[in-house]
Amino acid sequence: MPAEILTESIRPVIGARGVVETLSPPLKSLLVWSDPTEMALSRKLVGRGVFSLMELAVVVVSLGVVAAIVGPRMSRGAVASPQQGDQVLVGRLRLLRGALDDYASEHGGRYPAGDAGRVVRQLTEYTDRAGETSPTRTAELRLGPYLREIPALPVGGRRGVALLAIVGGSDVSAGGWIYNPATGQIRANTEEGECDGIGRAYSAY
Repeated sequence: MPAEILTESIRPVIGARGVVETLSPPLKSLLVWSDPTEMALSRKLVGRGVFSLMELAVVVVSLGVVAAIVGPRMSRGAVASPQQGDQVLVGRLRLLRGALDDYASEHGGRYPAGDAGRVVRQLTEYTDRAGETSPTRTAELRLGPYLREIPALPVGGRRGVALLAIVGGSDVSAGGWIYNPATGQIRANTEEGECDGIGRAYSAY
């Protein structure tokens, strides 16, 4: 590209001799003002309609700050789609059932038993062969833990409830999950009619 065309194309953006002085010698040799009138006109254009590098930097930083503040809030406020809830339910049931099977494999085929609180402790604390629990590991109580915590139910009217209810217990309605110690089966504690997108009941997952 001829030097005259390059100079004409970028001269209004530069607009100040101080910026030109910072360029490398090859570029600096191209940005030579032909006369004082052109230099004055370019300065006038810059002053009226073109942002300086400093102003552009301030705008970019401001936008970044706004995005950092608003973005996480919008993410937290977003509502998960039904399909996402279905997938989370599948994953959490797999986690719970895996923990129950792991417990049984290390306790002679017996699943966690007792009231809801004891079952939760047997899954989240250290245990011995008889199922006694301790929050700290000892020489006798060294099995587990099998879960860090009971996950919350992700679907239905009890969505967000992370409590375990025992089949036949008095607090079944309060639990997010229903567990049967005799069989080791666990399912979502959802009402009749609470189904996924294809009509399958969540309690049948």
